[in-house]
Amino acid sequence: MASLGTRSCEATIRFFLQWTTASWGELTVRNTGTLPITSWTVTFKVPNGLSYLQWNGYNPPGAPVTVTQNGVLLPGDSVTVQFAIGWSGGTVGTPSPITCTAR
Repeated sequence: MASLGTRSCEATIRFFLQWTTASWGELTVRNTGTLPITSWTVTFKVPNGLSYLQWNGYNPPGAPVTVTQNGVLLPGDSVTVQFAIGWSGGTVGTPSPITCTAR
């Protein structure tokens, strides 16, 4: 019997912290399954060290964030989305837990 394939994804978040210009973040979602996905949802908590993360409003440290995007993402492909953050110096924690759900 043939395998039907899987739909899965993984998400990573990076922060670009700069004194001279606005700081920003990048959310990268990669299709780790064997089938194309048509939408994905990522959830995480805003880490300590940021004054806010801007995604559909201003989210303070500790606030949960849910990001959903539609569009075909083929197996092995990825997409990166940028977003604004507030940073006033100091160490930024990890935005965990990060979960990614593929559809």
